Amino acid sequence: MNTLFIHLSPPHQQFSIFYSAAFVAAVLVLIWEGRKRKFPVLPWLLIIIFSQILFITGTKLFALTGEEWRLMLENLELVPAAKKELTGGILLLVGGIWLGKRWLKFRYPVADAFALAIPFGLFLQKWGCFFAGCCFGKLSDLPWAVQYPVMTLPHYQHFQQGIIGAGQSLSLPVHPVQLYEGIGTLLIVFLVWHFGKRWKYQGSSMLFSLSCYLFLRFLVEFLKDPLAHTTGGNSIGPMNLTQWIILILLPVLVFLLFFRENYKKPLTLAAAPTLPSHLNIFAFFSFSVLIFAGLSQWFTPVERLVLFLIF
Repeated sequence: MNTLFIHLSPPHQQFSIFYSAAFVAAVLVLIWEGRKRKFPVLPWLLIIIFSQILFITGTKLFALTGEEWRLMLENLELVPAAKKELTGGILLLVGGIWLGKRWLKFRYPVADAFALAIPFGLFLQKWGCFFAGCCFGKLSDLPWAVQYPVMTLPHYQHFQQGIIGAGQSLSLPVHPVQLYEGIGTLLIVFLVWHFGKRWKYQGSSMLFSLSCYLFLRFLVEFLKDPLAHTTGGNSIGPMNLTQWIILILLPVLVFLLFFRENYKKPLTLAAAPTLPSHLNIFAFFSFSVLIFAGLSQWFTPVERLVLFLIF
């Protein structure tokens, strides 16, 4: 049966292009959301850049193995971090938003501003994953299954397992799970936009966006190869660790969404919140620069370039 063939030259270059595009697109969406919601420009831009720094850091921290954590803590220096874990990035992103709001006394509701930016950024990033071959799927005989060439992760893993020989230039056909997830995130963008004005309470749009993504990720995990996982790919019974975690988190988010919409009164801003002082803004900016400078050797050239452009 014919399958799709992806030619990569080199794979990491194409991934970097889409990875950069995803960052830039997410930042532009956030700037547009801030303008639409009439956020103070400078504090909002500082929260955006700080949250993006923590997002990149989180994708690396949560992808480290136990041995890498031990080495980093013993030597008090960063270890090479080529792998990424999206869940860790989102967790630190939320932490960055919370800290930025507290530091700058930014009392505007910002959670919903990220409801579109996150799935739209993921949509672009998944194309990079597709071309690079990371996060690849299980074996498939469907007409749209994909074969990857030498120097890609699917080909390497299939060779290591002994299911292809040394002379074979292509991997076996696999599910293009990156495209499944990419199409799903684009659908989430549409749903978030469509239902955006129907929610009664601030933050509901973000809860809805995250719930949709977790549900999508739960389904896609059934078709993802366990060897494509950075973390969470180990099977525990009928599902892997990632799916079990989602199975715990998703009902909590859905319950919060249902409770807020049905039993909590919407908040309204009685007056425009007080803007932070110039000293407070300068201190937060300086703190962001210090973190960026301290972690810059850990970031890839593309990540450094994107963050520098946002600064």
